[in-house]
Amino acid sequence: MRTLIVLLPVLAAASWALYNIGRVALQQFRRFGE
Repeated sequence: MRTLIVLLPVLAAASWALYNIGRVALQQFRRFGE
């Protein structure tokens, strides 16, 4: 149970970072396409 409590914020931070990276990469790709 304790490992879950430790992993939850880590997973949240990782998913948030991946979301931001993906969003920026998508914007760059769209700009490159134009």
